[in-house]
Amino acid sequence: MTAPRKNIPADAPKPQDRKAKKSAAARKAEAEGFATIEQCGVTLRFPTKNLPMKAVLRYQGLNDDLTPIEPKQMIPTMGLRELLGAEQWSAFLAKNPTIEDFEQASDKIGEVLGN
Repeated sequence: MTAPRKNIPADAPKPQDRKAKKSAAARKAEAEGFATIEQCGVTLRFPTKNLPMKAVLRYQGLNDDLTPIEPKQMIPTMGLRELLGAEQWSAFLAKNPTIEDFEQASDKIGEVLGN
């Protein structure tokens, strides 16, 4: 004799559907308008609100004087550098990241910022 099946709704979350809970530090940083990611063993903290104007300009492809950034391929690099700030950018570069590492960091930040 087999045990009766439980009626579980089809849309009930399954164990693999649950997201890990954020740490208290992550929740506090998020409430303060910051988020963190880890890339190449470096924890990178960046604003999610009140973005630095220079970072916004760089991501829009503009220099401080509003002239276009050339070459265009530098736009993501310059934007990320401005978003992270000199100290974190140096720490990231000290890990000798690859292009793939850079793209992964950019993608993670883009997901957090909704881009």
